[in-house]
Amino acid sequence: MTAAMFTWPACIAAWTGFLALALAMDRHHDQILGGRPRPVRRRVFTLAGWSLLMAAAAGAVLGWGWSIGLAALWGVLSLAGGALVLALSHAPRRLPRITLALIATIWLPLLFL
Repeated sequence: MTAAMFTWPACIAAWTGFLALALAMDRHHDQILGGRPRPVRRRVFTLAGWSLLMAAAAGAVLGWGWSIGLAALWGVLSLAGGALVLALSHAPRRLPRITLALIATIWLPLLFL
C-alpha cells in the first residue's frame, strides 16, 4: 500500500474530529444542530473528536512513517481545520451533509491500487 492511501482517510478523520470538537461547544452546536448540547452529549462529542484526531495521527504515521508522517499530519490538520473554519463561517447548517459526503469518499484511494 502506498502512503497516499492513508492520507485521504486521515484528512476525513481530522475533519470529523474537528467537527465533533466544534459540536461540543455551545456556539457551534447551536449553529450546526440548534440548541445547546447536554452534558452527556458534550462529553461524547469531545471524546469522539479527540479519538478521531488520534486516528488521523495514526493514519499519517502508518502511511508515511514517523519522520514524514508527523509533518504530513500537520498538513492534514491544517487542511481539515482551515476547511472546517470556512464551512462554519459560510454554511454551518450544511456541515452534517458535507461530512457524510466526505465519509462516503473514504474508499477513493482504493481506486489507485
